[in-house]
Amino acid sequence: MSPTRRQILKSFSAAALLPACGGRDVGETGEDATPVRAAEPARWAPDGTEDTSRFPWGVQSGDATSSSVLLSVHTTEDSLSIQIVRGEGSEWVEEQTLADLNVESGLVQVEVNALNSDTVYNGVAWSADGTQRSEVFRFRTACAVEDWRVVTFGTTSCLGYSNLGWECLARAGEDDLDFFCLLGDTVYADGSTTLENYRDEYHWAMQQDSVRKLTLSTSLIATWDDHEIANDWWDAGLSDEHIEAAAQAFREALPQTTGPTDAFWRKLSWGEVLDVFVLDTRGERDFETLSFLSDAQWSWLETELKDSQARFKFVLSGVPITDLVYLYASTSVYDKWVGYPDERLRLLEFIEDNALEGVVIIAGDVHHGCICYASAAGEIGGSVLEVITGPAGSFLNPFASLYSEDEQHLRWIYDWTYTRFTADPGTGLVWIEFVNNEGRAVADIEVEL
Repeated sequence: MSPTRRQILKSFSAAALLPACGGRDVGETGEDATPVRAAEPARWAPDGTEDTSRFPWGVQSGDATSSSVLLSVHTTEDSLSIQIVRGEGSEWVEEQTLADLNVESGLVQVEVNALNSDTVYNGVAWSADGTQRSEVFRFRTACAVEDWRVVTFGTTSCLGYSNLGWECLARAGEDDLDFFCLLGDTVYADGSTTLENYRDEYHWAMQQDSVRKLTLSTSLIATWDDHEIANDWWDAGLSDEHIEAAAQAFREALPQTTGPTDAFWRKLSWGEVLDVFVLDTRGERDFETLSFLSDAQWSWLETELKDSQARFKFVLSGVPITDLVYLYASTSVYDKWVGYPDERLRLLEFIEDNALEGVVIIAGDVHHGCICYASAAGEIGGSVLEVITGPAGSFLNPFASLYSEDEQHLRWIYDWTYTRFTADPGTGLVWIEFVNNEGRAVADIEVEL
């Protein structure tokens, strides 16, 4: 069933004694404890000369499944190969080499298949002559149905320019997470109109040390919000060519599979531990009819949520579903779920009416963090938990510093952070931490779902 307010088990202050990074192993002891992830070998150390000028982003991985992953390499080479090794115990064994990959417009994207489930992989990209290589990258494949363990992942949004260096992302890169979710505003491309404009924005952002450290450490799951196109964007006033240019640059920069009808919305499964539902809450809006998601996206979401056998269901939404009108008054009301009241209630009612187990909505956009219920007690959505994540680097929204915790808003976070989720399917516990530039959890809470 959905969480009730009494199922908040622990709530720590920012001064609580917490691990600097890496989370904890929930259920690590006891006969009935949920298994935790097996220890991984030390990073692979291949031969060859590391060349960050030929491979300025390294290698990114995205949308890992139990048997595949999408790899992306930006390079100055005309062709390259990718070598992948598999962790077995304390050793690395050869997995496969993808040879003679053609580079188009400085990019190679390739899907790697026939991988083992819940397994760590390392790899490098090699120059055509086999002498120069990228930095070593890491990813884990997703759990299959038979894999049952604690899963730890990260999220953030809104990189921006107020916390340049984005050191909280570097801290995430040190945690060797199972995967990492970007909730949107990864770039601030306002004013861009052409494909090259948008590509330039990503080239600058993705080469930053902290972003490279993150993307070399784990696979990504990405969605977009407004600044990937223009501030407070919706379709009105932008040409199809403009939108298509932004979308192409987004897909090139952040490796991702496509959902039904080649959409951005899609589902990633980690066996029966958790499902990640990636929404597109930006690109299918219709302001005139106050439609927030397309009919096709609604049909997909409701069907997949209801049919999900996963213990946890994490719904990624670019913008919050919690009613924050009291906080922002009428400012940008139509930029968030609350400006589309029928569709907001549709999702919240669906979750509650179907008594869906383990649902958490994760959102970004508003430049502060919050752990809250979508609505006040007794209202529709009063039992639906939402975690607002980030910002990693955008200006801190001062509104978040003005409010204290209450029954609906369990934690306000006013810092640059990434959010670490530790999900224990055996106990139904999710530990939620907001980790800042120094690697300190400035807020954390444990929830039973």
